Amino acid sequence: MDFKQRLEELHTIGLLMASFEAELKKDRQLYGFLPSALANVEQAHLKRIEELQGQQQAMLDLISKLDNPTYRRLLLERYQNGKSWKDVANLIGYSLPNTYRLHKKALECLENINEQEAS
Repeated sequence: MDFKQRLEELHTIGLLMASFEAELKKDRQLYGFLPSALANVEQAHLKRIEELQGQQQAMLDLISKLDNPTYRRLLLERYQNGKSWKDVANLIGYSLPNTYRLHKKALECLENINEQEAS
């Protein structure tokens, strides 16, 4: 899986975690009178939430290693916050074509950081 795909999962991971947390709250109400069933359900939900948090944190840690604050903000707004390209361009103060160019450079820098850490 390339970096762009991994980044695109950031927003989805956040939504999934919120969904699992809401489901856990609902299950606590539903299974509250069955402690053993509740324990099993809670354990499964909490394990999945923890896995998702780990995936999310790994990508956020990698993004935080970018030296360029514009690259960091661009990637976080687009992939963690799910902003449109137009909104991202407005937030970072660049035209849309320049935002696309910055995005490409940010991905290249991210890949370089990852390769340096792997070696």
